[in-house]
Amino acid sequence: EIGTYSAKTAFILSKLFEEANILSIDIPSIDNDFMSTYARQDNVQKFVENRNKNLSASKRIRFREINSINLTNSEEKFNLIWVDGAHGYPTVTMDIINSYRLCKKNGYVVIDDVYKEVDYSDKHYKSIAAYETLLELKKAKLINDFYLIPKRLDGQYNLPWEKKYIGIFKC
Repeated sequence: EIGTYSAKTAFILSKLFEEANILSIDIPSIDNDFMSTYARQDNVQKFVENRNKNLSASKRIRFREINSINLTNSEEKFNLIWVDGAHGYPTVTMDIINSYRLCKKNGYVVIDDVYKEVDYSDKHYKSIAAYETLLELKKAKLINDFYLIPKRLDGQYNLPWEKKYIGIFKC
């Protein structure tokens, strides 16, 4: 899992895949981007304590505080990679490319919060970088295809620039 946030997804994955060993990574809690996103700046310590409590709920979850860009140096292979770190360019593109490289044959890469269009773009929350990266991987024939599953179906989330997807491709 790239992007631990509160570690609830890591915990859910540990329940869904009872035999799996899970590695969750997130940028160090002393990193300015960590402190300034998701309104954590006023209570970073409490946020980290809650996250660490969730991480310790399963002995099969390992956690590392590293910038996901450092996965460029990793050789460890995975059956499933959940990409949910920064959603803007260049980070999400690098995360998807690194995930493609680190994914075992017949494994899956799942990307959270994929937008096909946006009313504004930023480096943390909202951009079309993941969608464009998936299109380029397909165009280069590195992946056969990818799938977009609508994430939310109600109200405001049906506006084109608010519509999010979960992207999936098989390695």
